[in-house]
Amino acid sequence: MKVLLLFPSIYSVDKTFKQGFEENGCSVETFDYRKHTRSIYEKIENKKLKLSNSLRNRWDDFYFKTINQAHLDRFKTVQPDLVLIYNNEMLLPETVKKFRETSKVVFFLGDSPYYSPTSKYNLQLLFDADAVLCPDTGWIEQLEMLGLDNLHHFVVTTGMEENFVKQPTQEELQKYGCDVVFIGGNVNSSWGYKRALFLNQFADMNFKLYGPPSWRNWFTYFPKLEKCLVPHTKGRLSFEEVNTIMNCAKIYPVDVNPGLVNGPHLRMYECFASGVLPLSEYRKDLDIIFKDIKLPVIHNYRDVEKITYSYVANDAERNKIIQMAILHIKKNYSAVNTVSMLFQILG
Repeated sequence: MKVLLLFPSIYSVDKTFKQGFEENGCSVETFDYRKHTRSIYEKIENKKLKLSNSLRNRWDDFYFKTINQAHLDRFKTVQPDLVLIYNNEMLLPETVKKFRETSKVVFFLGDSPYYSPTSKYNLQLLFDADAVLCPDTGWIEQLEMLGLDNLHHFVVTTGMEENFVKQPTQEELQKYGCDVVFIGGNVNSSWGYKRALFLNQFADMNFKLYGPPSWRNWFTYFPKLEKCLVPHTKGRLSFEEVNTIMNCAKIYPVDVNPGLVNGPHLRMYECFASGVLPLSEYRKDLDIIFKDIKLPVIHNYRDVEKITYSYVANDAERNKIIQMAILHIKKNYSAVNTVSMLFQILG
C-alpha cells in the first residue's frame, strides 16, 4: 500500500504514523505544503487580518488555490492508496473529492475542528472523509451531533521517536538542569492568560520556562514568572535540544488548551519518552488511555504546589510511574499497533 501523509513537519506525529505504516509494510511519503510554497506566503497569511475584507478574500482565493495545487501535484506523483491528513492542511472540499476518486481519505484531528482557526472548511471536509480519527472522545460527541458517523476514538502516542531517555552531560545539567520545566509560547487572549496562570503556580520552584520573548507581555500580571523565563529568539528549538532539556528536569507541567474536551495533550507522551514526569490538568480520557496506571493529575490549581513537591522529592516513585507508562504505551499504543487499528477501521 502507498500512503501519502499531509502533515506539518514541525510536529512529531507525522513521524509516528510514518513509522507505523512502514512497519506494516507500506510505502510512505510525507508532504508539508509549507516547504513547497514561497516563504513570503506564510508571512502574508499570518498578517492577513490587517488587510481589508476585499484584499483578504482575494488573498484567500489565491493562497488556497496555490496550496491545493501543490497537494494535487504531489498526489498525482505518488498515486497513493491512502491519504492521511492532519487537521485540514488548507485543503479545499473539491481537492478531497479528487483524492477520493482513487484513494481512501482519513483525517487525524490534532485540534478541535471548532477551535482551529486556519480554515473555514474544517468541518465541511470531514463529511467527505472515509474516516475521522479523534484523540478526544469529547470531539466525537460534538461531531456526532452534526450527523457524522465516520468518527473513531484514536490514540496516537506521538513523540516517541525524537524523545528518548539519555544521560545528560555535566555541561548539559549545568545549563538546563531544574526540577520543573516547560517549553512553549503563549497567545494574547484568554487562553494565554490561562496558560500564564497555570505556570505561575510553579514560579516559586526551581522552574525554567523556555519560550519566546513575547512571554514578557504577561509579566505585568504574573511578575514571578519573569525570573523563570529562558528566552529563545531564533525560532523553535530543535527536537534534539527539546529532548535534552526535558531529560534534565523532573516534572513537566502540561496544560490543556480549551479546544480539548476530554482528551490529554500529546505532550504527555513526549514527556514519558524523555524520562520526565508530566503533571497534567485532568481530562476524562486519561482514565481510558492509562486505565491501569495512577498518574498524578491536577484537578485544581491550588493543589499544584503540594503535588509537585511530593514528586520532585520522591525519585523512586516518579521513575516508577514513568517506566510503567512507557511499558503501557509500548504494549497498547505502539506505532505499528496504532496503524494496524487504522486498517481495521478502514476494513
